[in-house]
Amino acid sequence: MGRYFFHTRDGHKEIDEVGVDLLDDAAARLEAVRYCGSLLADDPHILRHGQLLRVECVDDAGRLLYTLLVTSVDANGNLATLASGAE
Repeated sequence: MGRYFFHTRDGHKEIDEVGVDLLDDAAARLEAVRYCGSLLADDPHILRHGQLLRVECVDDAGRLLYTLLVTSVDANGNLATLASGAE
């Protein structure tokens, strides 16, 4: 059992200072994926043109364990923006 923190970056950095107690690193990886999914579900416009969503999973010793990177690319290979309303 350990405490894990999930920092986010989506144009600005948000540090998780509370963390979550989880069984092990594997459980923390799954929680990072769930957390990233919940961020996208709550605000799909989080993916802005030229930016990406980054979720970093850090253990209680401050070691970076996992990083999830999410971006969207349109059919022409350009970073897509949801801010334009084209969904």
